[in-house]
Amino acid sequence: MPPLATYPHSLAEKKWSKTGRRATFAGTQHRIIFYDMYRILLALLCAGFISTSVLGVTYTFTGAAAPNKAWNNPVNWDANGIPPDSLASADVININSDANFNAGVTFTTLKIRGTININATVTNAKGVTISLNGYGGNGNMNISSGSTSITNLTMFNGGSVDIDNGATLTTTSTSNIQLDGSFVNGGTFSPNGVIVNGDCAFNNQSTGTVNATKGWTNSGGTITNSNTVNLGGNYTGSGTFNSTDNTSELILNGTSAQSLIAITAYSVTVNNSSGIVLSGDLNIATGGALTFSSGDITTSSNKVVLNGTASISGETSDHYVIGQLQASTTSTSSSFGGSGVSLTLTGGSGGTVTMNRYTGTAVAGNGNTGLQRWADLSATSSGYSSAQVVLTYFDSELGTIDPESSMKGFNTASSNNETDGSASWSLVTTSVNTSANTITVTGLTPSTLSGYSFSGGDDGQILPIVLLGFSASSTQYGSLLSWSTSTETDNSGFEIQRSVDGQHFEAIGFVAGAGNSINELDYSYTDMEAATLAAQVLYYRLKQIDFNGDYSYSPVQSIQQGIGMRISWQPNPASSHITLAEPGIIAEIVDLSGRVQVRTDGNIQTIGLDGLLPGVYLLRLRRLDGSVLHQDRLVKQ
Repeated sequence: MPPLATYPHSLAEKKWSKTGRRATFAGTQHRIIFYDMYRILLALLCAGFISTSVLGVTYTFTGAAAPNKAWNNPVNWDANGIPPDSLASADVININSDANFNAGVTFTTLKIRGTININATVTNAKGVTISLNGYGGNGNMNISSGSTSITNLTMFNGGSVDIDNGATLTTTSTSNIQLDGSFVNGGTFSPNGVIVNGDCAFNNQSTGTVNATKGWTNSGGTITNSNTVNLGGNYTGSGTFNSTDNTSELILNGTSAQSLIAITAYSVTVNNSSGIVLSGDLNIATGGALTFSSGDITTSSNKVVLNGTASISGETSDHYVIGQLQASTTSTSSSFGGSGVSLTLTGGSGGTVTMNRYTGTAVAGNGNTGLQRWADLSATSSGYSSAQVVLTYFDSELGTIDPESSMKGFNTASSNNETDGSASWSLVTTSVNTSANTITVTGLTPSTLSGYSFSGGDDGQILPIVLLGFSASSTQYGSLLSWSTSTETDNSGFEIQRSVDGQHFEAIGFVAGAGNSINELDYSYTDMEAATLAAQVLYYRLKQIDFNGDYSYSPVQSIQQGIGMRISWQPNPASSHITLAEPGIIAEIVDLSGRVQVRTDGNIQTIGLDGLLPGVYLLRLRRLDGSVLHQDRLVKQ
């Protein structure tokens, strides 16, 4: 230890020494205190009461033993030697030269409770796992340059990884890496598989690229992507995936079918010939794009949503969205992001117009003869005079429509009920261009565009039946099922099906159809076994069967056992109004094309009919929960 006199005086001491003895004494006192503290600390270190790990040890890999740069060769390290297999929380490893976890390394896991700074290439011939062990320390790994290869990476809560621009980290094991804490990638991160746990914030920066060839599990963490993520496997879990930066891209490029949970992304490219299956909604952020290179997206019960000005491109009959695609517009002229459905409004605005496009199957009410594509449109405003809708289709979606020249347009305004087969589809005046594969309908008014559904089919085949209504009620004789049709085409009849759980149905009877008819026909069936069943609720549906074996299902109706009710009303025929005998009943008056012309909210017993044209209507009475109590024919004079 140097003599005390060699230690420089502090600035304060120099300043006060000019004032005389008092200041000189103060400076001497400060030096004595410092000297005593230094001696005590030195004594504790020598006695082993204070570990050097408390202060931290820095191990520096210099790579002096060229060319193999072996990790376990002490010549490659500075004076502090080879670091232990498990670092203390204040220890630091600096790798400033290419290093090699060679065959001579005796450990399989390098536990970092302090910091490892990698400024060169690390080769993993041994198969070493780096564990950023946050227990008792943060466990930090900073890779500023070079290509680092390890077998596995395990990061505990409190740990961190920072990969700089130009640096690369690759994990080679077939097992997944476990990530907690903070992970920031500005370079290239190529994991064999990734698990992001709930405490992990994963940030792929604007210069970063992630190549997740074996998939990604997000167990509650937050993933933020600002550049490129190549995903070759499934994306599963329950965490958050945000990729809304306008520089971000998610590329789905697996070699087998991939599953995708709900995500929001700016740009998504589908390049997987085996296809993508959604287990949650895929949201494309406004301004972004969904691009198809190969393979389909199957939405199942979910949907692809084009938000704002987002678009879709590259769809062909070989790769497109199979299922539901949703887009909205506030413009008077829109292609809904290139979805194959276009809208033109004249004479004003429709507010926000929402379009849902369905592909892959024919409309339920159309059986198998309808076009395997249809669209729903609804507007929040009626501030326009007329509208035009164009639906573009693929030849592969024609189904059994033959020849294509027989294609006609059909529509319904029954609030999306076409998905369960209950809609009444009507032939509309359209222009079909079989060369351009488009169906165009013009002259739509605000009242017809609200909840408007549009498809195509073979005129004379598309609608096996038009079901006006189907109801179920409890009587003293059993469950009474009643239904009506306005038209029938090749209708063999109706198989009556019953269920006690609403999921599994069995056939209990059959009612023959009329074959072909353009008149309104009424049908009924009584299930006399209903009273003998223990179930409190029974469910019924109709299976309508064509002569050629094609079939479709009606909506499901339920009956609360022991609660039968017939709601009386008068007069019938009526001219100005009808009156219900009991309050708390929702009434709907439906025309023969299936459109609801009048609907009450359950608080009105007297219903005005002044707005209806003379004719025959269907009066449908519902409970407040929406279940049907009764249906009757109403004649407006």
